[in-house]
Order: sequence, then structure tokens, then C-alpha cells
Amino acid sequence: MAIILGCGFGPKELKDIVSYEYSYRACMMHPLYTYRVERNDDGRQTLVWTKLDGVEHTVLLEEDVLGEIDRLAREHKLSRMKENYYPHMDIRDGYSWTIRIIYGNGHIYADGQNAYPRQLQRDGIKAINDYLESFLPKK
Repeated sequence: MAIILGCGFGPKELKDIVSYEYSYRACMMHPLYTYRVERNDDGRQTLVWTKLDGVEHTVLLEEDVLGEIDRLAREHKLSRMKENYYPHMDIRDGYSWTIRIIYGNGHIYADGQNAYPRQLQRDGIKAINDYLESFLPKK
């Protein structure tokens, strides 16, 4: 089960999503890509992302992206992820990932190194990140 901090809140009791963060890294270098969605003091939402070069780019969002992230997280039961995922054997290279969804009354956190959650949760993380990709400038 993912860590949900704050007086034993269950997944249906989490309210008021505040931010989303995801990072995917090669073990021997900086993140391959990261996404962070936050609500500004004025209530508007921003997406901060990096890819390969480590340079942060910011996109001001015109819609309720955090609301859609919350919907996808609930649909794919991300609150049921374990806190950590590691392979059964010792692997010293490969890829790692971290996800954190912060709510006003708790948060969901999970990470892994060369191991991943069940397919439903993997599909949910992918759906969220694909959704965020739709806001990035087209090359």
C-alpha cells in the first residue's frame, strides 16, 4: 500500500489535490524526464518538466489538470501501490522512478528500481504522464 499520511486516511477520503510529481531516471545519470504540476498562490496550475538535458521548462495550464490527475489516480487505484518496488535479485544498473501525489490531507508516494507496481497502476501512471505530455510544446 502506498504511504498515505495523516490519521489513516483511505483512498476515497483524500481530498483537495495539491500537486503531482513523477521522475524517471537512469541509475547512472540525471533524470531522463520529470513532471511536476502545482497550484500557484493565485489558484492557477503550472506544469514544470525536464527531459534529458535537465533544463526546467514551465507551462501555465488553462484547465484543471490536477483534477484530471486525481481522477486517473483513483480510477487506477494508485493509492494501493506499495511504497517501494525492487527486483528479487541484485541489479546495479537500470532505471528507477518516483511518484508523489500530494493532497491537502495526505499523500500517495511510491518508488521503484528495476521493478514496478501491478499493471493497473502502471497503466495509471502512464495515463497521467501521457496526459501531461499533451501540454508540452510540439517539436
